[in-house]
Amino acid sequence: MDMSSGVPVKVEIDPAVEPPPGEDLLQYIAEEAGGASVNHGQYFYASNSTALSGIFERISQNIATKISQ
Repeated sequence: MDMSSGVPVKVEIDPAVEPPPGEDLLQYIAEEAGGASVNHGQYFYASNSTALSGIFERISQNIATKISQ
């Protein structure tokens, strides 16, 4: 918001260059929240749906590895 006029200002963020707002918080929640006694997860960021398919593939490989152990 433009504090001088009270008019909302739209801020354009290019996700390929800069992650969206809240990205640091989501990463913290996935990897560190709850302290050392918590079994933490992994955090993945995808700037578009093409990148998302690679993340799904990585997750499926992690699951297959865990099942085979």
